[in-house]
Amino acid sequence: MLDDIPKPPSLDIDAPAVLLVGKKGAGKSTSGNILLNTSDDENPTFPVSDSFSSVTKKSGSANITINAYYNIVDTPGILTLMTSTQLS
Repeated sequence: MLDDIPKPPSLDIDAPAVLLVGKKGAGKSTSGNILLNTSDDENPTFPVSDSFSSVTKKSGSANITINAYYNIVDTPGILTLMTSTQLS
């Protein structure tokens, strides 16, 4: 049963975090990829879609150093209606 609990992303707890929060399709993952300079890669850090549909199902993280070390945390869209099946 404990194996079903997702493991938290690897974060440096002493580093500041940039938490990407917003509605579904708002461009959170794209913003994270721009910060990480992977937006033009064929394999971006955070997956994105070509439309306003949601791709991010779980939070993900990456790290970047710009004069300091930062955690970049991408999150699923907020204010998204979920069915009871998805909540369980």
